[in-house]
Amino acid sequence: MVERSESRVPLSRAEADEVLRYWLAAVQQEEALMARPKARAPSRGPSVPRLDMPGSGQEYFKLPLEQAAQLFAEKAPATLQKLFDAELRGFFESWLSGQYRRGDQDRAASHLLTFPVVHLARGELAGLLRCPLDVGFAQAGGAAFTVPTRAERRNGQYPAPPDEARVALAEQPEQRWPFFVDTRLLQQQLGVVRERIDETFERLRAIKSPDARCMLELICELLESELSERFGAVASENAAPRRDAESADAVAQRARGGAARSGGARDADTAAGADGSSQRQAGANTEKVGS
Repeated sequence: MVERSESRVPLSRAEADEVLRYWLAAVQQEEALMARPKARAPSRGPSVPRLDMPGSGQEYFKLPLEQAAQLFAEKAPATLQKLFDAELRGFFESWLSGQYRRGDQDRAASHLLTFPVVHLARGELAGLLRCPLDVGFAQAGGAAFTVPTRAERRNGQYPAPPDEARVALAEQPEQRWPFFVDTRLLQQQLGVVRERIDETFERLRAIKSPDARCMLELICELLESELSERFGAVASENAAPRRDAESADAVAQRARGGAARSGGARDADTAAGADGSSQRQAGANTEKVGS
């Protein structure tokens, strides 16, 4: 029998570029999921961005908690609007500077919504939960902002600067969980034991298609159970010195009873009676002092 070797057709240049583009996007998303931006002092200055010489360095902007929570409500709005302030203006200019560097091709940039955020000792901002976000810019009530081409910039032709950001949750594949969970933050900074984290993920895997609210409930249960166990351990440690104080008082009462017994038989009987009630009395005194 003669084996026939399968012929392999090489990829065309366009197909190879598509594969590389997909791989690069996957690597960039993985890096973005693990990245922790540096906290910056509150931005100051004008809220109107510069399109001719945009600045850089502002890697994030903040949304009010009440506004961000609307994205996960049962009747969530399609898009949230946030007017420009100094911080959002800096974020837009950093984004625009990146668009200018990329040129006229492959301008797609991914954004992430992350919450709750922990300010670490090294100045990093670590988000426990992250999900992809679509962020666009526009003038209030107007059309979306379009990045001017290199030729337009060379001729000094710029559109009107935007004054609001439009935020919406990005679409995800059905088989993907709604959030990426930073287990490093859970375990190292928040102190959740690995076994409990694994149990939570097993519960998530058992659910066919967990939605955002379901996943939020499980993560909240994980954090609450860890807190309750930790506070219970602290309460037990605080109760230990109290028991030690009761024992010390009881020893002192017995010592006084032993001294009374050396005075004679009658005193010894009285002291023995006192010794029998000394522990109860000592405990009552300790409770009174404690209260």
